Amino acid sequence: MDSKEDMARVEVLSAQNRLVAFIIAGNANGDSWRSIFVAYNGGEQAQSVNLPAGTWQQVVNERKAGTAALSEANGSVTLPPLSMAVLHDVVLSNK
Repeated sequence: MDSKEDMARVEVLSAQNRLVAFIIAGNANGDSWRSIFVAYNGGEQAQSVNLPAGTWQQVVNERKAGTAALSEANGSVTLPPLSMAVLHDVVLSNK
């Protein structure tokens, strides 16, 4: 992401109580992840944040970071204190 048009794909979903969450939509990096949800918890307590509708695969949590799915989430995700989470949406094929 290196242009003004790319940055237009970023939507801040939450920015309060030392928690920031945003989504990067539209295959912004040209990869297979259609939408990417990123959240940072800078607080001293666990915090939950709502996810957009759908099924999401978590690839970054308080212990691991990578591209392989660590878990699936729907509805919300809880971030431990001083942690981050990265999830991407799951696109189901119509077979």
